[in-house]
Amino acid sequence: MTESTSMAAPWGGLSIFWEGGRLLRVILMPECDLPGNEVEERAPQKGTAHAAHLWLRRFLEGQERQPFPRLEELLDEAGVSGFRRRVIEEAARIGFGKTRSYSQLALDAERPGAARAVGNVMSANPFPLLVPCHRVVSASGEPGGFRWGTELKVRLLSWEGDLLK
Repeated sequence: MTESTSMAAPWGGLSIFWEGGRLLRVILMPECDLPGNEVEERAPQKGTAHAAHLWLRRFLEGQERQPFPRLEELLDEAGVSGFRRRVIEEAARIGFGKTRSYSQLALDAERPGAARAVGNVMSANPFPLLVPCHRVVSASGEPGGFRWGTELKVRLLSWEGDLLK
């Protein structure tokens, strides 16, 4: 049975969906106005879903700046492989408050010239924030696309930058 809970964020909120201990999806909700704490009794209690929940809570509180430590396990559980996996792994290495271009990410994933394919992988990312697709921008430095809108992408990048000051 799929379960979910929502968490407040400085820029709206997010929902996480899990089954057992397996994280299924993270959905960003930029226009959401949630109370400060989600209902803890509905929080995942085991597996990568539990680890993701704790990591996301710390991230939203501005306390987590390291990559999600169980990414490999998360990708294995989600059945992610090949080029898509390499792109996600490289995106996860982009530092807090930093950006990398789609073309650079393609080069890092050993597929030079595959910037458009990188964009497709990022737009289908089921684990935003855990895999920081908002940190991938166009070669010109413009935000580029984002499933939840360019405005939220800019807000996320600004929020991270403000936390570094």
